[in-house]
Amino acid sequence: MIHRFSAVPAAALFVALATACAAPQPVSPLPVDAEATTTAASEPTPAPSASPTGPSHTRPSPAKQVRTSSACLGAVRFEVGTQEELQPASLCFHVGGVLRVAGAGPGEVRATPTSRTSSNYAGGVTDVRFVGAGTVTVTYPHGGGTWTVTVIVKR
Repeated sequence: MIHRFSAVPAAALFVALATACAAPQPVSPLPVDAEATTTAASEPTPAPSASPTGPSHTRPSPAKQVRTSSACLGAVRFEVGTQEELQPASLCFHVGGVLRVAGAGPGEVRATPTSRTSSNYAGGVTDVRFVGAGTVTVTYPHGGGTWTVTVIVKR
């Protein structure tokens, strides 16, 4: 199953997510490795932060975030485009799920910690497969800055 963000009304997105999810489960961060120290803020900042512990979203103007349901998507493929206006702030997958980022160049999509992911780049698309449970931070270019998605990975 592939999900893709586009200029679809929010109600249609909620229906699509609800259809893809079996039973709603609350989503909360899982323990992280020491190498995954980046945190995601709920709102982007207008300029890059000088503080290493500051918000991780940097772009000239605020981006619109997609509100996703609190249910875990399962082991599915979920696609986002770096050129799309709507971007997710957080997602939940089961181990085996894939976040497909379209429109980024080689090496521009980063997932930490790397021990929980396996990434593959081909033809402007990076597939980040989640291979271990926990919290993973995925960053990619968006609107002249960097967008961060916090991904909860469940077994």
